[in-house]
Amino acid sequence: MSWNACSNNNADCPLDNAEVTTVGDTVAGQAAAADADVMFVQEFCEKSAAPLESGLESRRVGGLTDWDVRFAPTYRKLTGTGVLAQKHCADSASGADRGAYGMAVAVPSENTWYRSWVLPSRDTAEQRPLMCATLPSLGTAFCGGHFSAGIAGDDVTDSENAQPTGYYRNEQAKTAFRQASTLRGLGYQVVFGGDLNATPPDAPQGTGSAPAWVLEPLYYQPGVVDDRFEECDQSAHGGARTGAPTHVSASSSLKLDYVFGPQSADYSCSITDTGLSDHRLIRAAVAFH
Repeated sequence: MSWNACSNNNADCPLDNAEVTTVGDTVAGQAAAADADVMFVQEFCEKSAAPLESGLESRRVGGLTDWDVRFAPTYRKLTGTGVLAQKHCADSASGADRGAYGMAVAVPSENTWYRSWVLPSRDTAEQRPLMCATLPSLGTAFCGGHFSAGIAGDDVTDSENAQPTGYYRNEQAKTAFRQASTLRGLGYQVVFGGDLNATPPDAPQGTGSAPAWVLEPLYYQPGVVDDRFEECDQSAHGGARTGAPTHVSASSSLKLDYVFGPQSADYSCSITDTGLSDHRLIRAAVAFH
């Protein structure tokens, strides 16, 4: 499953400024309800990782008593230096430190290898993470990402940057594909997911979304023989690169959250409105051949 838990910097979300134990236990509860065996979580605070791991284990989510929750921070570039500094979560309502801000990948504890990368981003914007972890028993690598947002100063054309709107999200998609291809070259199947902050190529382009070409690098291209991804909701839409909306507001209804896997796999996909976030939870069942 993938879920933007909205636990920092959004006062409209119930988990904003929540205690780290509350966030961890709440996310674990959503994972249990989804019967997840791997999870990508965005907009998450570092110190919620241990409570999330405990919550998954105490609930035996996925039938497992041992989980690993890996955290990757979001960075800022210090002006004029190029040095990366971790972005910090706002303190909880009680004033407790919640650690760095970023995302997590939760996998069964057999995981022995994981790595995170900083995705290409505008110098003045958040430097967003990509993280992969491998599960040898499944011969699979699971990669979670959180792409730049379609807001001014993040990935939208303005006087400070002549690149077209969506340029960096497109570069981030290319980077994710390259990392997946590297892992495939090592013999792994790859499942990739997260909040990609862009609508799919065949969907209507809504308010604040990026141009249709932004996520093209992650999809299968007809007539091209390569190892690009298929998204879990495509089969329910006749193969079209679209899907049910995962971010719904008064002004728009957009698919921004995804789970991708190999073209040869079979998929089912469901969307759940948890009532706890501005993003809906996406759950994918992926059957390899």
